[in-house]
Amino acid sequence: MCLFRSSLILLLSFLPSLVFAETFFTHMHMRVPDTAESAAWHSELFGREIEPHGPGPDILYHNGNIATMVNEEGLAPPSAAA
Repeated sequence: MCLFRSSLILLLSFLPSLVFAETFFTHMHMRVPDTAESAAWHSELFGREIEPHGPGPDILYHNGNIATMVNEEGLAPPSAAA
């Protein structure tokens, strides 16, 4: 009985963090050279819908979106690995 209570207390302690783990993501801005190509690639890779919105198309998720934006000259240089 003590093991059951300990397991139940442990489960109830971590349950809120498990439930809310996905709800903190709302959106992300991604600067890319070609917004339409990037949105199409992400849509195909993750199986998500594209919605025209803002400066570039958005990739929609159930709890947020990834907004694509044109990378203006020198604003967000590519990473060293690119």
